[in-house]
Amino acid sequence: PELSNLSDSSVQNKVNQLLYSNALQFLEAYSVDSAKDTVTVECDVISADRRRVTVVYTGLYSAQGASYPTNLFYTNTIDTAKGEDIELTDYADPYTLAGYILSGDCQFETDDSQLNQALMDQRSDRDINTYTQMFQNADFPYKESEDDPVPFPQVFSYEDGGTIYVSLPVSHALGDFALVKYTPDTK
Repeated sequence: PELSNLSDSSVQNKVNQLLYSNALQFLEAYSVDSAKDTVTVECDVISADRRRVTVVYTGLYSAQGASYPTNLFYTNTIDTAKGEDIELTDYADPYTLAGYILSGDCQFETDDSQLNQALMDQRSDRDINTYTQMFQNADFPYKESEDDPVPFPQVFSYEDGGTIYVSLPVSHALGDFALVKYTPDTK
């Protein structure tokens, strides 16, 4: 995506550069070889207004020799007044969100009851401190961590209509990521 008609052309250039570089960061982070690997990504602009733009990317990554493609999900929310990335920590407390993830109140985006149960079971593989750290390092810009072998965030988020959507890494068998719905004012 590319924005136009912002009142400040220098901020518009910063916003568009962030959209461009963040959209393509996956290719560099995973050392995608265009001659051998296949990546298909679709972009959905969730919202765009005078305050921010929110973009969701979904797709598939097929590395040469891989048995199955990896499902991709990443997001980018940018403050259109400042030309800066907006992160999960800008609108949610990582520790509180981690507690919600581990609680019985946690809601996933899927309506599939079997998948919901499997996701509920798998989320207990991590403790509150692990989730808190993941949420502190969510979204762009990437914050390097010694626990993360690939220079790309593990968790992405966006806000839509007062609900925060957060992706969690899950096993390939469960779809590679799961979306959690979180509404802070009810927690």
